[in-house]
Amino acid sequence: MNNSTLSLEQQYLISFFNEIKNKVSVAQQKAILAVNAELVLLYWEIGNGILQINNLCKRYMHK
Repeated sequence: MNNSTLSLEQQYLISFFNEIKNKVSVAQQKAILAVNAELVLLYWEIGNGILQINNLCKRYMHK
């Protein structure tokens, strides 16, 4: 069934649902990017904390 055999209402509905699918897909991609950015920050903070503790332990051990 091609667009020429569909009524205007059917064409509108198909277009509307395709637009919704695209918007959901874009929103999912944005969410993935936001989660990845937050995870990078979290891992950096964890690594930084580990380095700080490591440095404190080294200073304590050398006293």
